[in-house]
Amino acid sequence: MRLFILSILTLLCTCSGIPEQNKVAAGDADKGLSLSIIPFSYAEMIMPNVRPKPAADTAWIQLYGADYRFHVLLQNNSGKPINIWQEWNSWGYFCLSFEVTYPDGTTEIASKTKRGWDKNFASAQTIAPGGYYVFDVTFDSKTWINSPLKKSPDRTICKLKALYQVTESPESKEYNVWTGKVASATADYIIWH
Repeated sequence: MRLFILSILTLLCTCSGIPEQNKVAAGDADKGLSLSIIPFSYAEMIMPNVRPKPAADTAWIQLYGADYRFHVLLQNNSGKPINIWQEWNSWGYFCLSFEVTYPDGTTEIASKTKRGWDKNFASAQTIAPGGYYVFDVTFDSKTWINSPLKKSPDRTICKLKALYQVTESPESKEYNVWTGKVASATADYIIWH
């Protein structure tokens, strides 16, 4: 009988979603997430003769061949689960963007292009404490407005900062989705394409 009652309680806790005490309060949410751009390598080790010479810690992003993508890591640094929008729907599709600064000082925001939605409904996923979500990024000009790939035929030298932003909405409250803005550090990159 005890096993039956324990099973029922476990099922009720599982089906009810994230327990209230484990949810991240709105004021604490922005402290819970961090964002990092994950390069493939560093320019000094790969291409020491690139002109103009990049700083020694310039990261190299490869956007050609079989690895036509790089990654951005969204990490939950809090001790509680954090819900984020799934990328496939209109609530999550536009959350990731990039601040791109070129050697001439020009700064642009690279963001996802508008698109139609054949199927669209709000859906979220949970990042466990200490867990992470990985974004695949291609900077394909059909998908990204102000893609850095348009600046040069072979490589783009720039400073890059990733931005993840979710605006509060009735759906974000209903799904207990994290709202706020988090940014990666700004760093020097060579984007090969």
